[in-house]
Formats: sequence, structure tokens, C-alpha cells
Amino acid sequence: MTMKSILNRQMVAGVILLAGLSAGHCQLVTNRTLTHANNAFAIDFYKKAGTEPGNPVFSPYSISAAFAMTYPGAAGETARQMQKVMYWTNAAPKVASDFAELDQLLLAAQKEGAVQISIANALWPQKGYRFRQQYLDLLTQTFKTSLHEADFEKQPEVERLRVNEWVEKQTRDRIKGLMPVGSINNQTRLVLANAIYFKAKWGSPFKTAATHPGPFYLASGDSVNTPLMAIIDDFRFAVMPTFKLLEMPYQRGKLSMLVILPNATNGLSQLNKELSAEKLDQWIKALRTTRVSVFFPKFTVSFQLKLNDALSALGMPDAFDRNRADFAGMTAEQPPLFMSSAMHKAFVEVTEEGTEAAAATGLVMTKTSAGPRVEIPIFRADHPFLYLIRHNPSGTILFFGRLNVPAKA
Repeated sequence: MTMKSILNRQMVAGVILLAGLSAGHCQLVTNRTLTHANNAFAIDFYKKAGTEPGNPVFSPYSISAAFAMTYPGAAGETARQMQKVMYWTNAAPKVASDFAELDQLLLAAQKEGAVQISIANALWPQKGYRFRQQYLDLLTQTFKTSLHEADFEKQPEVERLRVNEWVEKQTRDRIKGLMPVGSINNQTRLVLANAIYFKAKWGSPFKTAATHPGPFYLASGDSVNTPLMAIIDDFRFAVMPTFKLLEMPYQRGKLSMLVILPNATNGLSQLNKELSAEKLDQWIKALRTTRVSVFFPKFTVSFQLKLNDALSALGMPDAFDRNRADFAGMTAEQPPLFMSSAMHKAFVEVTEEGTEAAAATGLVMTKTSAGPRVEIPIFRADHPFLYLIRHNPSGTILFFGRLNVPAKA
């Protein structure tokens, strides 16, 4: 693999232990409801977990899709909490089919030859454990999940490495060791892994010769020198009272990076108060094509977090509670199952040529136990900002992050 190909790849991967990811192709009308739900969850999750120190980044699509695979197996209050947090308004089978259709819509973007996207799902059920056939059929038929029998009871560490190896392969080795030692044990009964791979170049690539070190001003008042890329070109751009908005498309325009840059160096806290799914839609509608002088940092970030606390705080505590979790739609076996661990890991790299990104989500289910000269606007991303990678036809947010501290030049 050449360095050039490595620097222009984007991936998402998810591993779910007794949970899963999504898939799908659909009419846009059907997916508008699902897209709004996914994006509303993305912003809620960012406000809860995206203020962590460093440079937090995650794939809301991977997380939502993973829980879409557990949703049909949830029952009672566990299912109601999941539905509320994820903003789903339809029954579980409909949510599953909509995700499957949306996955296919994402895959269709590569048919034009401008991007590469692949989506894969795999399921490792415990050998001899009686899962409801209806649930397994939904995973294998709707989500096109491949089935791999596992023996967590006798060799949990072997199976953990097996899951991680699958994720590494699907993400071209960008997500390694998603499931840490101890996350899979002899009480684990099901692992579902999902992986999405995406590769794209900028529609208007930056010239390497135009990249120079420049100051990046931190919220603390300090600054660091970082490589700032530069370009003057036509972009969709908007100026709001407290921030600027810039859309940088990838080739053919089906996917793009949306950057939200506060006017103030320490303006992200105020921006967080304004941010909502509805406001984001309004801001995007305000974008207009204009010539813009762009200065944007090269950066590479990675971020890992356990999802249990953030999702519990958002209103989904029962799934993680061994005494209250209800996954009767998966199995009638006793003792019941609960979600012992939910892991997420993400990676993003931005260069002159394009963007590479990867993310993984893992859920562990365990049994109890030219013209006239005009002034060109300047978009200088030299202080903390938000960025989103979106699929434009559906409006789906694939990645969501904030850059607080770039790499030093």
C-alpha cells in the first residue's frame, strides 16, 4: 500500500458484543427520518462525551447502527430507553430495514468511482447458546451479517483476538485492539462486529508547497505552531453572528467535511449551547458558493472511550445494568443478558490530498454472573473548531469531532 493511498482513506469500524451495526440502501424520503434521528443523537452524544480533554472524535453512525442491531433484541424499559436516546420513532424491524437501506445508499456513492466505501458485519454467537432464531435471522438477512460460531466459555482470549483481527482487516489495520484484555470473558455470549471503510480525496486538493507553519491559538490563551494548509477556491460558505461555516467537498461532492469555526478562540463552549440538529440543518441551508481563502491545519487524531457512562447519562442506563437489562428478544436463556461493555475508537487524519478516518464500536453482552476584483473572505482555522464528515444526499453524519490541539510543526 502506497503512502498516497494511506493518506486518503476514511474508515469506520464497529465491534459489538451482543450488539451490532447497520447496513442499507433506501429512498431518500424514508431515510430523512432516520437521518434526523442519527444526527440528533450525534449532537446529544457530542455534548455529553465530546468535551473530553484532547481531540475527541467519534462516529455517531457506527454507534447508532450498533444499537440498531441490539434494538430488536431489547424489550420493556430497556427498549424504550434505547428508542428515546436514539430518537427512533418506528418499531425495531422498521429501524433495522431503514438502516440496511441507508447503508446501501452509502455504498452507492462509490459507483461513480470517486470514493471507495465498503461495509461488513460479522456475528460470533456462543456455541450451544440458544438465541431466538427470529433475532439471528434479522441480523443475517437484514444486516447481511456473516455468522462465526465461537467458544467464549473455554477460550475467551482466543475469541477476543479473533474479533480484533477481523476489525483490523476490515479497516486496513487502522483500528487495532478495539476490544481490550478482559472485555470478552467466559460469560460473553455474543459478539457482533461491524466495519465501514471509506477512501476519498478533496474535490479541491491543497498544494503541498502552500503548507507552512503558523500559530494555532488554544482556548487556554497559549499557542502552538502547526502546519497550515492554504488554498483559494470556490466553497460553500456562511458567516453567522458567532461563527463561520465552511463545506469542503470530497471528489464528486457526495461526501464532504463541514467545519464550524467560532469567531472567538474560546468560542466552542458558546457554540455547544447553540448547536442542535435543527440549528445544524438551518446553518447548512445558509451555505452559499463563494470564493474563499482557506487556511486549515493538517492533523492526525485518535480517540477511545467507553460508552457506558455517556449513554447511561443520556437516558439509557438499563441496558448496562445487570439487574434491569431486558434483552428477552435475543434469548429466553437464564440468567439474562446485559451489556457489560460498550467501546468506541476513532481515528482521523487530514492532509493536503484528503482525509482518512476510522472508527469502531464494540458492545459486549454478558450473562449475569476571475471577473472584477472583490474582497475574498478568509476562513482561517487557527483555533479550536468542530468538524463533521457528512454523506450529503442523505445528510447523515459519519464522523463528528473537535480539534482543540493540533500537531506541532
